[in-house]
Amino acid sequence: MKLSTCLLIISIMIAPLSQVLGESGSDIDGHWAKDELQQWIEKGLLNGYGDGNYLPNQTITRAEAATLVNRSFEHEETAEVAFSDVTAEDWFYENVSKAIAAGFMTGYEDGTFKPDQNITRQELAAMIFRLLGLDANTDAVASYDDVDSISDWAKGEIGALVDLGIVTGYNDNTIQPNGLTKRSEAIVMIERAFEYLYTYSEAGAYGPEEGTETITHDVTVTTSDVTLQNLVIEGDLLLAEGIGEGDVYLNNVTVNGTTTILGGGENSVHLTDTVLITVIVDKKDGNIRIVVKGESEVKEVTLNSGAKLVESELDGVGFADVVISTEIVKDANVELEGEFESVDVYAEDILVEVSENSSVEKLVLNAVIKVVSEGNLVETIENVSGSEIEQANDSEPSSSGGGSGGGTGSTDDESDEENLAILSAEIEIESESNEKESFQLEIDGDEILVGIPEKYTNLPDDEEITLKITIKSTKDVDTMMIDFKQRGKKYATFEDATAELNVTVTGEQVGIIDIVDGTNLATFDGYIEGSTSQKDIEMTIYIEL
Repeated sequence: MKLSTCLLIISIMIAPLSQVLGESGSDIDGHWAKDELQQWIEKGLLNGYGDGNYLPNQTITRAEAATLVNRSFEHEETAEVAFSDVTAEDWFYENVSKAIAAGFMTGYEDGTFKPDQNITRQELAAMIFRLLGLDANTDAVASYDDVDSISDWAKGEIGALVDLGIVTGYNDNTIQPNGLTKRSEAIVMIERAFEYLYTYSEAGAYGPEEGTETITHDVTVTTSDVTLQNLVIEGDLLLAEGIGEGDVYLNNVTVNGTTTILGGGENSVHLTDTVLITVIVDKKDGNIRIVVKGESEVKEVTLNSGAKLVESELDGVGFADVVISTEIVKDANVELEGEFESVDVYAEDILVEVSENSSVEKLVLNAVIKVVSEGNLVETIENVSGSEIEQANDSEPSSSGGGSGGGTGSTDDESDEENLAILSAEIEIESESNEKESFQLEIDGDEILVGIPEKYTNLPDDEEITLKITIKSTKDVDTMMIDFKQRGKKYATFEDATAELNVTVTGEQVGIIDIVDGTNLATFDGYIEGSTSQKDIEMTIYIEL
């Protein structure tokens, strides 16, 4: 039987107030590339000038272009630099070295690199063309009015990027190949190139045969018969409509962002030894089957369409929490095959089928539906009465109305779990330049809202923040588990009754957690090291009775 947990969520966002609420008076407001620029700011790839300005319309040099590409693609390999105008003391030396090693930049015949020379649009296009290893396509630029102004060596390279939508023309149907590249234009082109790099549009296997590769960007699959293997995806995964009725395979894949499934058929999506944190299923016709095998775990899946969820040859957790949302159309069908911990239904007038030899630990009905079960419904809670429940086996499901826990078959532990509530939550915070202060946190249902005073959001790199959060609940707490994230990406999960744990985010120690429980007080002690403006920290705390 899978353990049931009560979820208490603490979201801690430590960032400058302008980042949380949006830059006020920033020069990216209203800019055509604001979305891409904001993404880069949030990822720490684009640095401002201390006054909320990022100079998106400023032209960039060859050295700056190399730096932007290296940051985005996380190039680490270096090569020997032998240019007469680049020395080891130059700020750009390492990025020139990385650009040469990656093969997307070269020098000039006179032995120079010209690092301070402004880069043109066609030169940047050539860089990205080499970076992606594309085939030239001169036909794609033939329709532009200024095609004759494109250098012969660049026509095929620009054309290849035009064909992929990485380079687009201006409103007057020109490319302006010799125009100087603005910072915003470079970022948009690089971002589109990165998206192309991790968009899999041809059948085949992607990922190493041995070991594990980490992808820090979003990944998209647009066709069937694609296998993703041995990957950790820190961004989101999209299984797009282009998959059609075909199959996709995920083998030893971890997705720390959101996995959205729009395509796949009756055999569909196969997950083996795969961990998905959040899954959204939205197949238009509802004809999709998702199978988990081996050590797979899907922590939460939200069905916005009909689907069949199957656990087969499973050694792991499988599907933990299933939410059937109001987005599902009337008369849709949801089939469950396996052992499901929790199924929450919000959609009306649908059919939920539980297969033979399957079970649902807790079925919560928040709408009127029909349930046909050949398996075991351990507990059914009808928050809205009127559902039709057909139990094919001899056992009678325990049930209760309105979530009161008064139905038959409820155990003391289950009643305790349902009655768990947060009584109070307090935070203590201090830093070397700010005295300790404490205040009560706002409680909204089962969520605690944490606000950090702005004076803590822009400290020197060597200054620490210490914080302590104390949660008091109505029942004793046995264990606590913490998911630790930075800027929406999960880096670590810790679980213990009493533990002292080093927390590492992107290679930098940012805190020590000391979990103390066994009473009705759950305490988190930790510190954050370095400039907090670069650390958007979020913790999700799960408490078990």
